[in-house]
Amino acid sequence: MIDAKRLSGLVERELEAIADPRVRDHVRSLLVEPRPILRDWDYGEPGQQYVCWNVVEDLARSKVAIAYCEQGFGPTNPWGLVWTGDDGGEGAIGMDSAWFLTLEEAVHNSVASALPIWRLYGQDGALSEEMDWDAAWKACEARRVADPDGLYGVDRDRKGPLAD
Repeated sequence: MIDAKRLSGLVERELEAIADPRVRDHVRSLLVEPRPILRDWDYGEPGQQYVCWNVVEDLARSKVAIAYCEQGFGPTNPWGLVWTGDDGGEGAIGMDSAWFLTLEEAVHNSVASALPIWRLYGQDGALSEEMDWDAAWKACEARRVADPDGLYGVDRDRKGPLAD
């Protein structure tokens, strides 16, 4: 089982794997000392719990933390998005759709939405400069209304969600 010291080293290695320095720096600003929290595992026996370690907390903006857990979804997807409500972060592990193979994947599905790293894409590639998540999706919805037969999406990389 992992401890706080080993987990801190793992978090550092995961951070170094994030290519975009804006994302890496933003995550560093949200890091917390790894803190173990017992969370309910809703897919097992009643009352079953696993230790999840909060490592990134975005309390001011979203009340979402990124946790590391070796059990539950952890063997394959150890990095998850968990709620940090008024109870100090206790609660359920959540659904499988909120757990990822890498810290970076969890970041891009949570705290990175505040960063201007997102682009609107169409079938032929990027249709916008970088912008924040909300602005990118607003632009996407406007395109979808204006061109209901077109394919539009939002992504952070140069290929976009519509690339082969």
